[in-house]
Amino acid sequence: MTLGYLEKREIWLTNRLFINTDTNKWGALLPEVNKAFDDSHWRSFYFPETNKFEVTATPADMPKWEKLISDFDR
Repeated sequence: MTLGYLEKREIWLTNRLFINTDTNKWGALLPEVNKAFDDSHWRSFYFPETNKFEVTATPADMPKWEKLISDFDR
């Protein structure tokens, strides 16, 4: 990862309502995150008990995040 700035983005789910305690959805999402991003990709993400997904990552990684969440939202 190139040193630089990070970007925070909100990605809205249209087909799912996500609650932090819903382990089934976390269980479905986390393996996909781990496949898409190795340890060289800094990221922070969470669902603040809504259908909004918040991610902080490099701008270069944002298209990957948007696709990952879009696929998860189907």
